[in-house]
Formats: sequence, structure tokens, C-alpha cells
Amino acid sequence: MPADFEISPLITPVPERPVESVPPVMQAPHEPPFRQSEAGIPPMRKRSNQLLKWLMLAAAGLFVLTIGSLWWGGSSFSDKGVSITLDAPDRATSGDEITYTISYRNDTKVSLTDMSFRLFYPEGTIVMKDGAATMPESEGFTVDKLDPGQSGTREIKAVLVGDKGAMQTARVKTIFRAGTLRSNFEKEATVTTTITALPVTLTLVAPPTVVAGQPVEYLLDMRNDSGADLSDLKVTLAYPDGFVVQSMNPNPSTGNTVWNLDALADGQGKRIRVTGTLPGAQGETKIVTAVVQRNLNGQYVDYVRTEAFTMISSPLLSVSLAPAGGRDYVAFPGDTLRYTVTYRNDSRFTLLGLLLGVKLEGDMYDTARVQVSQGFFDDASRTIVFDAAGVPDFSALTPGTTGRLTFTVPLKAGLSGGQLDGAKSFFVKATARLATSQVPTGIDGNEVFALDSVTTKIGSQPTLTQALVYDGGAGSGPLPPVAGQDTTVMVRWQLANPGNDVRDAKVVASLPTGVIFAGTPTASNGTPPVYDRTRNTVTWTIGTLPFGTGNGTPRYEATFKLSFKPSESQRGQSVPLMNRATLTGTDVFTGQLVESILRNLTSDDIEGHPNDGRVQ
Repeated sequence: MPADFEISPLITPVPERPVESVPPVMQAPHEPPFRQSEAGIPPMRKRSNQLLKWLMLAAAGLFVLTIGSLWWGGSSFSDKGVSITLDAPDRATSGDEITYTISYRNDTKVSLTDMSFRLFYPEGTIVMKDGAATMPESEGFTVDKLDPGQSGTREIKAVLVGDKGAMQTARVKTIFRAGTLRSNFEKEATVTTTITALPVTLTLVAPPTVVAGQPVEYLLDMRNDSGADLSDLKVTLAYPDGFVVQSMNPNPSTGNTVWNLDALADGQGKRIRVTGTLPGAQGETKIVTAVVQRNLNGQYVDYVRTEAFTMISSPLLSVSLAPAGGRDYVAFPGDTLRYTVTYRNDSRFTLLGLLLGVKLEGDMYDTARVQVSQGFFDDASRTIVFDAAGVPDFSALTPGTTGRLTFTVPLKAGLSGGQLDGAKSFFVKATARLATSQVPTGIDGNEVFALDSVTTKIGSQPTLTQALVYDGGAGSGPLPPVAGQDTTVMVRWQLANPGNDVRDAKVVASLPTGVIFAGTPTASNGTPPVYDRTRNTVTWTIGTLPFGTGNGTPRYEATFKLSFKPSESQRGQSVPLMNRATLTGTDVFTGQLVESILRNLTSDDIEGHPNDGRVQ
């Protein structure tokens, strides 16, 4: 720091004079000669120079002390003593309202002032302001002063929206001043919330490839997996550029793009089907988007979003793939899917060196039992491969030539616990790709190819089991049964469901003549069994049977008692106790009817008493 004063000597030095040549003067012996310093400077002047040096050293020392005081002895502030944290749930369902908690604390020795906080939301976050839904990028607040040792928190609520698996990161930033320091300081913190579930499951199916101008079908399946009934929803489809709608089912509420859903019950599904034509250049990718919105205080905001892609393929070559039973066929665990692949050269060229691959996607495929005659199965890539060695057409496919290939893939008989950890809707997908890199002269691109895929839904196969129980106080009376005496047994029904949710599920059985409904019905889920005297039937109404029941979770169970009194004419015979029990319902995902029928029960079927059923 430069000094703001000047140092002047206290004694003005004597100006030097030129030495003149004079004859020597003889001094008296009692007068000592005039003394000078080694440099010939008079003593008075020497003292002045020494004093000047000391004053200059003192000024320099004062300057150093001033700088040191400002550097070391001034403020001892360090922003490490200022803590800022941002907390939020690690996981959330899209559409959930979550709370962001901003915490701040001053562990320094000075007061913090003019603290300005700003929270930056993840993209698509919805915030309610004065009863209206808004989508701000950020939100801020201020704290005028935070003294040493003080702390505070601020909570901000927001609705988090995103695709399943999306990691939504929020960031908070604060700018503040410390003590008397003029400079500003900054701190920030972040937190990430992962979207682990969607309240409405959307499946949007679009053909992977299509020849420009040919018909295209879009299928949108939606299902309420939120665990509660939903209302006042809106579904919007955004079509690719140039798409021309030909038909829709059901008809939209507004234009060709918007469907209003007044209610969507828990577990309920809906389907929207749209067909039309799609123009475009070869290799161009077309995107269709589906968005489910919900009404928040009169304003519709995005709830769930999904999209699908279609590529405009070459018209030179075509391939199609379908299982026996058609592209809409619904399979069941344990079924064997028999696929047919049809190929055709639609060009005027002979196409050489073709290769066809069919990729199998889905855990329900039993790939260990794939059967193919003219190709081979690559287990590593889960792809069935056909080449010219097994299909002579692929060596040189002449214009207009059509051919067919077949293969079979069994489905697994059941669903494993690991599969139940994934999606609730089960399906398998096969994708065929026919291609050659030997492009005819005059055709753009380095490959001629065609694609097709088919998704096959796998329906539910709930398991209904039944038993007649006597031991452990469940029954009473003689066993083996005795003519003319009452015997009581308990009927036990159990349900397991490894597949999709089943709605409107119920079990019904009729009673033979002479068998009496003895009451004491119980049910772990649904309504306890009810006896209809008019029809002589017993009905257990379950409602919705969720996927995964009995696989890591308890089976659904219902019990009731039956009483019977054998007649003399039944001696030596078993007594019919219940006609076949039937489980019915509807697969929520596929829309197919579910039905499981069990055999009749007699006194020979009493659990633990296989030889005690005949009347004595």
C-alpha cells in the first residue's frame, strides 16, 4: 500500500562546495585540525542521513504491519463454516407430491446477511401457486440475517413428473455476504429422486418399419396401477408429421388427438386404436407420443408420457412375422408359439446374399426348446438366423419371389419370482430383420432391409385349489360317515395368480341334493362365501385378484362348512359333497376371459382320510 505522506529530513544538509586550491595554513598547536568522516562528510550531515534512514525504515515497518493486520488480523471468516443441504425422497411415483427441504446453518464467527436462496426444479416439475398449477424453472426466498450459531429450514412442495427410471435432480444455490466483507460468497447443494413407478402404465405400440404410404396402426394400452381410483384424466396423442388418420376406436373427445376419461378405476385398463397412413423418405424416423394428463385445480398437466418410433423402410423388400392364431393372439404360460415368417422381393432387382434374423425378447420364452429346421438359434444373441446355406432363395432372390419360413418357441409354464419384480403385464416380442449389403446399382444407401415385429400378450392363469378338511376341529360327526347321522366338513378354496391382474374375479360352486350349507364362512380377501338357497350355490366374490398373489405373498383363501346325512341307500358308497367349482374373471391387460374349472368333490376327497369316505 503506497504511503499517503512524505518524510522530510529535520536538518537540511549543507550543500557541497567546489574545493579551491589554496596554500596550506599553519594552525596553532593548541587547535586540533578540522575532523571529517571517511567519505569526507561533515559530522552534522552524517547524523542527518542516519536519522533519515531510521525514519524510512520505520515507515516501511508500519506499512508491513498495516498489511499484515489486514491479512491476518482482520476477518477470520471461512465459508466452510456455512452449511447448505437439500433433502428429498430417494424414490417417488410419477405424479407424487414431494417435499424439498432446504437446511442452512452459520457456524462461523460473523453474521451472514442478504442471503438469497434459489431452488432449481427438475424439468417438468409442477408447483401449485395460488391454486393454479405452474411449471417454474426455479423458486427463491431470502434471509436478511443469520447470526453465528443460528440455523433454519424451508420446505417447498412440488409434483414430480417423469418416466420410470428417470433420475430427477434438483439444485439449491445461495449467495450471501459475511460480516463487513464486501465480496459475495456462494454455496450450493443437490439431491436426486428416482422415478420408480408410474401411476398409469402406458404401452404404445407402433410398427418398427413401414413402407411410405402403407397403412399404419397405433395401439395405446393404459392401466391404472396407482392403487386408487383416478378421475378427470385426458389422453393426448401427438402424431408424426404427415400422418393421415383413417379410423379411431374409440372416437376421441376433441379432434383426432384428445380422449377425456372421466374415471379410471384402480386396476382398470383402456385401449385406443388409431390407423392411418404415414409418408416419409426411406430411413426417416417417425415418432408418435402419448401423454396422460390429470386435472389440477382446473388445469391439465402432464402425468405420464411415452413414445414409439417407426422407420420408413425400403419398398424393395418386405418381411412379415406372426404366430399361428394371428398377430392379436393371446398366449398362456406353457403354450407353444408357432411363428411364420413371410418374405418377398418387391423390387425389379435380383437381391443377393440375404440374411434373416429373428430376435426373441421376453423372459417367458423357453429358448432352450427353440425348434427351427432351415436355420439355427444363436443363444448368445437370442436370435434365430436364416442364411443362404439353409434357404436357397437368400442366395439370389429374384423379383416377385415370395417364401415362408417357420419355427416354434415354447413359453415357460410359470412365472418366476424374479419376473414378478418387473412389469405387471407379461408379453413376448419377436422381431424379424431381412437384409443384404449388396445394394443394386442405382439404389441409395449401403443396405437394403425390411423389418417387422409382433408382440404377443400372455394372459393370466390363476390357480384355484380346493380341499375338504375334517381334522383340527374343522369337522364333526362320524368319519367314515354313518347312514342317518350328520357329518360336517370344511371346504377350503385358495387362489394364486402369477400373471396379470384379474378383475371381477369370483368362485362359484353348486351343492348336490342332500348337502347343507352349514355356515361359518370366512375370507382373507373379498366377500366371504354366500349361499344362494334358490340356486343352491355358494359364491365367493373376490373383486380384483392382483398379479403375484401367492408368489411371495399369501394366497387368497375362503372357507365354509358343509353338512350331510347319508341315507341307507348310500351304504358302501362315497357321498357327493360339491359340484365343480369355477373361477371366472377378466384379464385386465389382455381383456380376455379367465376361467378355471375344478372337478367335483366327494367324501373320498377329505384331506388326510382317503379311505374313510364310504358310508358305514
